[in-house]
Amino acid sequence: MSAAPLRVMLVGAAGAFGRRLAEGLAGEPGVRLILAGRKRAPLERLRRALGWAPAVCVLDRDRVTQADLRAQNVAVVVDAAGPFQDSRTALIEAAIDAGCHSIDLADGRAFVSNIRRFGAAAQRNGVAVLSGASSTPALSHAALDRLTDGWRRIDTLRVAISPGNRAPRGLSVVRAILSWAGRPVRVFRDGGWTTAPGWSGSHRIDIPGLGPRLAALCDTPDLDLLVERYQPRVAAEFLAGLELGILHRALELLTLPVRWGWLRSLQPLARPLRLLAAMCRPFGSDRGGMVVEAAGRDGDDAPVIARWSLRAESGMGPYVPTLAALALVRRIRDGRLSFRGADPCTGILTLADFEADFARLGIATATEIRPLGVSLFERALGNRFCRLPAVTRAIHRPDPVLLLDGAADVDGAETWAGRLLGRLFSLPGEARDTPLRVVIEANADGSESWTRVYPDRVMRSVMSAPDPEGGTVEELFGSLRVRLRLEAAETGLTLTPVAIRWRSIPLPLRLLHIAAAEKADGERHLFDVAIALPLVGGLVHYQGALGLPGFSLNTPRRAAGRRSAPAAE
Repeated sequence: MSAAPLRVMLVGAAGAFGRRLAEGLAGEPGVRLILAGRKRAPLERLRRALGWAPAVCVLDRDRVTQADLRAQNVAVVVDAAGPFQDSRTALIEAAIDAGCHSIDLADGRAFVSNIRRFGAAAQRNGVAVLSGASSTPALSHAALDRLTDGWRRIDTLRVAISPGNRAPRGLSVVRAILSWAGRPVRVFRDGGWTTAPGWSGSHRIDIPGLGPRLAALCDTPDLDLLVERYQPRVAAEFLAGLELGILHRALELLTLPVRWGWLRSLQPLARPLRLLAAMCRPFGSDRGGMVVEAAGRDGDDAPVIARWSLRAESGMGPYVPTLAALALVRRIRDGRLSFRGADPCTGILTLADFEADFARLGIATATEIRPLGVSLFERALGNRFCRLPAVTRAIHRPDPVLLLDGAADVDGAETWAGRLLGRLFSLPGEARDTPLRVVIEANADGSESWTRVYPDRVMRSVMSAPDPEGGTVEELFGSLRVRLRLEAAETGLTLTPVAIRWRSIPLPLRLLHIAAAEKADGERHLFDVAIALPLVGGLVHYQGALGLPGFSLNTPRRAAGRRSAPAAE
């Protein structure tokens, strides 16, 4: 005698993600689907589109009771309604009281983090309450669990999602994004907790098979859960972006009134902005992707950068957020979900739970593990790198991330024009013995990201394009590119500008005066940098010392997994 089918109520079934999850559940053997939502007409249309006759139930998730669920003999409730940023929890409470498992696709940070308060009640009633069964945190953590398995140390974690421009944008999704865009978002970066405006810090990320796309800080549960589960030393960030750069930048501009305190939120603009996005839908593509990156030291204690990526074409991207809930329903149906209680959906699913659906939908994934080779400055200097003091060599060998603390004296700009330019480039202001943190991060493409964290400013740049023949590297500040000649000596390193460009436009070298030097004082790293412009005068002069944790002149710093530096031509 066959077992009775598992009765699954899908709330928000007619929504952008709900209808895709309904398609997946409709094809599952041993599952009896109940389509639920506030309006009957869209549910009936969905039922006809599915080509069979699942049950339809009209209810409001904020007013549902355990009696409503028991009347339908429900075993599992899946909430795909959204937005979850301001959601109530009546559906979860009703499910627990009715003895039903509860799954949701929530992306609201507080909603997912607070789910544990239902743990005791869920355990008493023998049910599982799992929140965030979506791309984040369920899929992102499944990918990271595989990438970092056996690692000795994790330094940085980054997750980024970029949907295709033709992907459907439900009103709840738009409202969710606008609820935090421009508002302060708590994020772990540069070795500590700080705040930054939502949808800020836009920069290009590379998604294999899709190319570079803009991405910005996104407020999701992963900002807390990545730190909680993996305890990275330096950073844990979640980024999201729009395929069309003009739309991405337009949203970034719209956040300015929120960042300046003129508006509390952009949520009142949800409908007109959704309409604008719909007008732009013919442009761009139906190709979306996701990247999960980790940097640290692997099981052999070698510095490594690992990346898992996903590429969805032909409009398959919007199915990805539904696959974790689909996998959980299968586990419940098959008696393979032992968890009871309430928790974010992390550590429950593995990538193996997703792979069959990736294949079914034609979604491509790839994993790259890149051991760190010769560092940027080693490549630029060749054998001359060995002339540098030991601490200077150690500073220029991120493994893969260095976190340095120290102090600096800063002379700020003397003119109003200099101060304006200083603020534009995030140069530090006047200070004495001010705390300074420097983060040096090796990137997968061979470049290095440098972040100088002062109390009043954060100054970021990227070092790249080493030229061993000329002994040069290129430093990028926003759109300003400066090529620096490196001169190594037993006393330290000097960096002298030899070319300047604004984007691709060459500029006269005399427009920017930079004097930069690095020296060693025993085990301390000393720096002295002065930047000035003709007529404007000095922009900034900062000098100080940094300490390198674990470095000792008596104990050579580990360099596992490294190759020898190439000889200079």
